[in-house]
Order: sequence, then C-alpha cells, then structure tokens
Amino acid sequence: MKKLYSLVSVMSLLLILSACGSTTELKQVNDEEAVKILDSKKSFLLYIYDHEDFEEYKMHIQNAVDQTSTTVNYFVDKDSESTGEDQVRSNEKPNVFEERIEDTSIETYYIYAIKNGEVTDKLRVDDYLEGDLSEALTGFIERNK
Repeated sequence: MKKLYSLVSVMSLLLILSACGSTTELKQVNDEEAVKILDSKKSFLLYIYDHEDFEEYKMHIQNAVDQTSTTVNYFVDKDSESTGEDQVRSNEKPNVFEERIEDTSIETYYIYAIKNGEVTDKLRVDDYLEGDLSEALTGFIERNK
C-alpha cells in the first residue's frame, strides 16, 4: 500500500510540475507589452481592432494554441471591456504601439510571427471561412515555431 501511495504521489508531483512549466496560452496584452513582443526574440502577436472582432476568432485561435502548445499574444486596439477605457489615448499621452508600428506594414486582423524583432510571417485571419481558420492558424504557428 505504501508503494502505491508513493507512486501516486510522485506521479501527481510530476504532473503538477509539468503543468507549471507550460507556456501554452492565449494572452491579451496592452500596448506597452505589444511593443515588447514586436521587439522580442520569438513570439506571436494577433492585432485586432476591437473586442467584438476578437470574439469572432477566439475559439479558432484557442484551438490552434492548444494543438501547437504555443503562446499567442493578442492586442485589441480599442478594448474598453477589459481596461475600462480605449487603448487609443488623448494627444497628451501617445499610444506607444501606434508609434512603434508607424511606417511598418503591421495592420489589424493579422497574426504575426516575430523573430529577433522582425516580422517573419503573417496571416490575415478574416480571409478564412470558419472551418478553415483553425487549420490555417495551426499550420501558421507550426511553420513559425
């Protein structure tokens, strides 16, 4: 009985420790975090205009994240639901994300693969029919891991 208890305890501990190291998630970021991601060594960033648009794609992105065991960050340009205010600010405090993407090809409705601070690939999420989007996102993430 003690051996069984010890074995179960060890297996439970290993399962907990493996879950703690998991980096698989769909994570919302603010404008400062989005800039850090654009300058990062390796990451994925989805740039969406507003929260309602994100909800349309959320299930497909989450499926791709789960299938590829990868973290995908997303930035919602105008998200009053999660922050209580629009990300777009008054002229007194400039939006650092807007400044960072000025004169680049970064646009809304794309997921970007970033490596060494450079966009290496992108996929327009609203170009796909509902059934094809999960598959396209999974392939995009696998290709750019």
